[in-house]
Formats: sequence, structure tokens, C-alpha cells
Amino acid sequence: MLDVGDKNEKIKYQNLVRSLGGIRSVLGACGPNHQNQIRNWALQAINQLCCDPTNEENQAAINELEKIGNVEHQDVSVDRDQNGKYHFKRISHNK
Repeated sequence: MLDVGDKNEKIKYQNLVRSLGGIRSVLGACGPNHQNQIRNWALQAINQLCCDPTNEENQAAINELEKIGNVEHQDVSVDRDQNGKYHFKRISHNK
């Protein structure tokens, strides 16, 4: 739905997802407890909701979400690359 060529139409859909409260639901599927394919689709959806064209309102909505968990001392880390994409990495606890 978000992979459309017309940038104005894409922004309309990005805003619709935000107005329906869909960003929180999609982010919920990004966690390490979900199967890789579900998590990959959710990460791609977040990228589609925030980028190309850049949707600063959706990015602000994500930044304003309450922190509900801490990934410190867990088995996963979250990084963002220079293109704005989020990447989950498993952490090895081999000592």
C-alpha cells in the first residue's frame, strides 16, 4: 500500500496509517520475539512510513512514543544506518 510512485499519494497513506494508530502496531512486530520474516516486513513498513518522501510527522510520532522497554543487557541491539533504516542485531554473550 505504501509502495506507490506518486509522492503526494504516498504521504496521504503514510498520514492515514499514523491517524489510525498503525505505527505503534507495526513497531510492535519489530521486536526480537517475532519471526524473522514478520520482523523484516515490519521494519520495511516503518521505513515506508517515514521515508521517501521524508515524513517528519511520522518520525516525530515515533520519537514521542513512550519508552516501554530497554534493550540494554538483552540479546538484541537496534541501530539506524545513514539512510534512516533500522537494523536489529543479535548480541553474542560468549565470554
